[in-house]
Formats: sequence, C-alpha cells, structure tokens
Amino acid sequence: MKYPYLFFLLLPGVAFAQSTFVLPVSDVSYRADMVMTPAGDRVLFGEVFLADTTSVDLDPGPGVTRLAYPKKKAGYAAYLASYAPDGKRNFSFLIGDAERSDAFVQAYYVDTDAEGNIYVQGTFHGSADFDPSAAVYRLSSPDPDTDRTFVASYTAAGELRFALDLPYYAAPKYELVDYRLFATDGAGNSYLVVYNTPDHDYDPGPGELRPDGNSAIILSYDRDGNYRFGFRTIRSPYVLGASSSGDFYVLGTFQPQDEGRDLDPTEGKEYYVDGTADSTRCLLIAYASDQTVNFAHAFPGVHPYPDFIDGDAAGNVYLTGSIFATTEVAPGPETHYLEVPVDYGDPDLFLAKYSRKGTLLRAVLLEDRDPADAFEYFYDHRLLDDGTLYLSGFLGGKNVDFDPSPTAETVLSGNDDYRYRTFVAGYDADLNLNFAHALAGTEGEENSRYRPAMHLAAGGRGDCRGYGLLGTVRLPLAGGFGPVPGAEQPVVHNPGKDSLGLLLTLTTDPGCGAVTRVRENLPVTAAPRIAPNPSATGHFRVYLETAAPVPYRVTDVSGRAVATGTLTPAADGVMTVDLGRVPPGIYAAEFLLEGAPATARLVVR
Repeated sequence: MKYPYLFFLLLPGVAFAQSTFVLPVSDVSYRADMVMTPAGDRVLFGEVFLADTTSVDLDPGPGVTRLAYPKKKAGYAAYLASYAPDGKRNFSFLIGDAERSDAFVQAYYVDTDAEGNIYVQGTFHGSADFDPSAAVYRLSSPDPDTDRTFVASYTAAGELRFALDLPYYAAPKYELVDYRLFATDGAGNSYLVVYNTPDHDYDPGPGELRPDGNSAIILSYDRDGNYRFGFRTIRSPYVLGASSSGDFYVLGTFQPQDEGRDLDPTEGKEYYVDGTADSTRCLLIAYASDQTVNFAHAFPGVHPYPDFIDGDAAGNVYLTGSIFATTEVAPGPETHYLEVPVDYGDPDLFLAKYSRKGTLLRAVLLEDRDPADAFEYFYDHRLLDDGTLYLSGFLGGKNVDFDPSPTAETVLSGNDDYRYRTFVAGYDADLNLNFAHALAGTEGEENSRYRPAMHLAAGGRGDCRGYGLLGTVRLPLAGGFGPVPGAEQPVVHNPGKDSLGLLLTLTTDPGCGAVTRVRENLPVTAAPRIAPNPSATGHFRVYLETAAPVPYRVTDVSGRAVATGTLTPAADGVMTVDLGRVPPGIYAAEFLLEGAPATARLVVR
C-alpha cells in the first residue's frame, strides 16, 4: 500500500484487516448511504449543513479538501464522495445551490450497477445544480418554495450522466432503521417509490405517464434515465429492493383499502392476496423483471417488522428484520413459525430466504440470551449476487446470539446502561454465520442523534470480500473502532473546529491474503522531470528513473480523476502523459514507483 495516511490493523485472533479514518465535518444529518462499486470503490452519499464558517473535509489524508458554500449563504447540501479500496479519494463534490440562502438538499440513497455507474436519490428545495464540473445542470421546482424528488447518475469518475425531477416524496429514512425505497439492478435500471401527483408526467421522454388517483406508485428508469414503466402499488409501501437480474420487490403495510386489489400490473394477468387485511401487518410482493408477480405473502399478526428485502443472481429472495412475537413466515398452504419465547416488548432479529416463486427455504431467529435486557435492531444491509449477506445494526443491553445454528453460539453484548454499540455480521447463502462482531468505540448516548447507526457497503468475489461502515462520531475521539477493546484510534487530519466526524471503516474478509501494517511515513521520491510544462497541447514528457511500468493518476482541482493508467518507459526512460482532451487548467499527477508516490503539477494552457 502506498498512502501514508491510512493504517491497517491486524488484530490478534481476528481473521480480517481493518482500516479506519475520520472525515471532519461541522454538522451532519443522519440521512446518508454507502455503496461499493464492482471495482471496490466505496461511494458515500450524505448531507451536511454548510455556511460561511462551516464545511466538510472529504480528504482522509493530510491534504485538505474543504467543500463549502460562499460566504453569506447557508443551507444543507448533499455530498458525493468516492474512495479507492485503499482509502485514496477518487473525487468529492457537493450537490446544492450556492445561489440560495435556503438551499436544502436531502441525501437518501446511493447504488451502483455492474459497470460501476453511480445512482443517487434524494430531494431538493427550490433548485439544485447536479453537475460537479464548471458546467451547470440545474433542476428547479415549478414553485421556488417547494420540494422535489430527484434521481441522478454519475460515472465511476464522478461525471454527471443524467438527473431527473419528480414530485416530492419524503422517504422513510430514520435513525432507528435505514428503510430503503430506491434500488438499482445490474443493468443500471433504477426503481423507486413515490406518491402519485396526477398532474405530473413521469415520463421525461416523448411519452406520457399520468396515473389516476393519489396513491403510491413504483417507477423504473433505465441506465440512461429513460422511462421504463410505472404502476400503482399498495397504499403504504416502506421497503423496496432489486436483484442484479432485474427482479424487484416491495414491502408495505397491508391496509383495508388494499384488500381485493389486483397486484399484477401486466395486461391480462391478475394476482390477489387472500382476504386477511384485518389480521395482516405486512405484505411482501416479489415481481419479475417484466412486472408480473412471482409471489406475494401477507404476514399475519401485528408484530413482524421486515426491514430489508433483496434478491441474489439466482432469483432467491432474502428478508431480514425484527419480530416481537411468534410469527408465521411461510407463504402458501404450508406453515412455518418463528417462535419468540417471551414478549418483553423488545424484538428478536430474524433472517428468511425464499425461492424465486416464494417457497420458504430457511427462516431463523437470532435469539436474545437475556431477553429482558437485550435491545437490538438491524440498520443496513448488503446482499451479494451469490447470496452472501452483510448486516449492520446496534445492540444495547445484554447478549444476543448471532449464530442461528443449534450447536454453536456467537454471542455479542451491548452495554448494561443501553449505550448502544454497533455490530456487523455476515451470513452465507444458506443463512449460516460467517462472522459477527461489535465495534469498540461506537457506544452512543441513549436516544442520541449520534447513536452508532452505521451505513453499510459490501462487495468482492470468491474468497476475497470486503465491506465498509459509515457513521457519525463526536470529536475528539475517545477510543478505537475495531472489533475488540483497545483497537487503535484513527488519525483525524485537519480537525479544525469541527465537533463531528464521518467515521469510515474498510474491512477485508478472510482469504484476501496477509495484510501488514503500513508505516506512517512512506518514502516519497523526488518530483519527476516533466517537459514541456505548461503544455499547449496537453502532451507531457515524463522522466523517471525506472525501467518498470508506472501506474499513474491525474486529478483536477476538485479531486476528480481525469486520466489514469500505467506508463511503460521507453529505452531512454521517457514516458508520455496525454491530457489533450481536458480543458486548460492546473492538474495534479501522481506516479507510483515501487510503492512510493512521486507527484507533480501539470499545467494545460
């Protein structure tokens, strides 16, 4: 590894490696999200309050990349930031409107497709500029004092692809559970739930979609922002998911108004749920990519609270959440009950897996070992194509067994005073436990806005997997954030007067090879000789004393990568960097020689 501002931890008895750093920020909202691209980049999407004296430093190293509004302007903006697997910042920018004194952009969800394109969803007040470059792409509400919903997409390098303007809908994103109503499949098709406004055309192209009535609708747009479909759904949906293959799912509260409603939007087909509205709390509907219903299941009773739903590449459906009392979880004529031993008013966590057509494959409880004192919730989840499941949450009180097998235990503990502690757990495709641990240093205050609710990202292939956690901590730090007490405390660069920090942990699962501690002061080679510099053509000759290939990266003043690759030295040691297609300006270049970076400034006239 080549960056001096990251350190990795090899903890005795723990078969993974973890790096942790903190991004200082003056004020932050709990609305945020995190995703891992196929290349392993961690992408953060959140919101922060900015004014003339407040800003956010999204560079985890000793360099400073403070993003702020101009003086005499203030408001909430969304930040989008991308980091390489080793923590190097790829880019970071704000989505907001520096021309408004009441700018307010809310960040809800971020997702990625198989190519690494990034998709974000949120809301804005009045107007917002979605283009991070010098160009402007502003979406504006018909009324400057109203709120709107947006869906926007960027390349893996942070370049704007499209932005869509939709009627306002406040997604159910809370501190307690990070419910999701936005998802993207592997092809880049996005899915979201909004409440219908009959006078709005939801098709941004030449067609038209204006559904009747005031109800929730499911919308889908393709990878380029073109309308695919939209249809009415149950009255109160609160969770949406999509598999990489294009199947999609919705969870919601089954209302009396939904009884007798045809759930299949396709022409010539019908699908009805049995008349159980009076005793049903939750309804799960699984759709195929052509919008036909694969299956639906109404959970009887008032106590199940499924939090997340997702699907793997084979079409299997995974459901996780909380159960307060014994609940029947098998759709169809067969029955299968998850039995909560005693109802103390606190939930047990559960995991369930269904086939593509709804057959229950497995359902398990993560039981409290001391039910009277345990208090636990899932907060976020990520499911990989092969069914590997990652879950984050928080735990208070006594002990919870995260291993569902009857012959083994993996018991984690919160704190007796209900100062909640973050946990993260991983399961294989059959819902067998891979790992579970609680993070030291994440204890929050009861009923505090800054309780340890950690957003989750995960990815990788084969035996080499990784995940990341994103949350808010108070500064100065009071401890490490590893899975055991005494874990090293991350370095906070340039904290300034910030009272909060965005805590980002990057973890590598077993099988990825040995990781050694990185020295805090890596050698840096002398700056390379470059000519001509400035260059009128954008072509630069680079002289470096090496015969080996040299990886390089060039970024603009915002930190966005404009050129990457590997240089092969010629016989005379000369290499060429081509910036002929970038606009005139000043650029930063970094060349990697035998693990040490050499940097230079390139000027294009």
